[in-house]
Amino acid sequence: MSHKNLKHVPYCYLIGWPKLNKFYYGVKFGTSAHPSTFWESYFTSSSLVSKYRANYGEPSIIQIRKVFTINNYRTTERAQQAAVDYENKVISRMNMVLDDRYLNCSNNARNRTGSRITNHTKYRNEKFGQYHSFDGIEKMRAANRLSSKLNNPMSNPTVKEKHLNSIARKIGYLSHQEYLETVKSSFEKYKTIKVTADKTGHSQYTIRHLLIKNFGNDWLAAIRASGLQEARCRSAISNKLRTKRSQNGGLNYNAHVWKAVSTDGEVHIIKGHRIQFCKDNNIGTSLDPLKPHLRGYWRFEKLCKVKDYTG
Repeated sequence: MSHKNLKHVPYCYLIGWPKLNKFYYGVKFGTSAHPSTFWESYFTSSSLVSKYRANYGEPSIIQIRKVFTINNYRTTERAQQAAVDYENKVISRMNMVLDDRYLNCSNNARNRTGSRITNHTKYRNEKFGQYHSFDGIEKMRAANRLSSKLNNPMSNPTVKEKHLNSIARKIGYLSHQEYLETVKSSFEKYKTIKVTADKTGHSQYTIRHLLIKNFGNDWLAAIRASGLQEARCRSAISNKLRTKRSQNGGLNYNAHVWKAVSTDGEVHIIKGHRIQFCKDNNIGTSLDPLKPHLRGYWRFEKLCKVKDYTG
């Protein structure tokens, strides 16, 4: 039976650019393998072949070297293995991995048996140019950056969400969204990174990084600015109350009532602001019992708190 009537036919092939003295030998053995699709819909899986096609056009040599029909090998698996073994034999006998005429930089089929042969230097030179040249190194860096970006599993939203949810559950949250909302609402309430970190139990770096990444620097700055404004207002109110209390110590119910006795025996009852009383009367504020001269020999006695005073 002709292989044209079969749906699956593994095969080995050869392509080449004789003017460039460059060739490539390969095998196609997957479920879609068939000689009729070669160079119609299948153009090898080699990145070096793709580069040469883009730079120099289509190869002038396009050959099917050997086919492996299932009728001759009884099963699909045996036909596939025969194609793989044949490719390996040709690459090994022709020493293609070490020969610069061939774009084959590794005996990839051998990877199935765990004995892979690879020529990394040859691949780098073909892919990026002379290995240690400036252009070659820059091309490798660009390729590595692109590969890292494309192959990073965290670029997949599903994988990223699963990973973040797993971390959130380890620190006591049902999901990353719940964790994020908790930190966000805490920051909106306290308006400072430090207090938010203290209340949630996370580091300031973690809080700052999480908020900036999800809500942006401008949002973070706006919340902090509103917090500073509120703090200034509270400070202004506190200063007004403090001034009021200075005028009348009785308003500060946690302050103490003092009994002050002058050198003449004159008694004064001070409600809350002993230091201010001393300043007003040019008396030192020290209460050191060994240095009464510092306060002009005045005697001060703490009676009780203002809220408890009944005199």
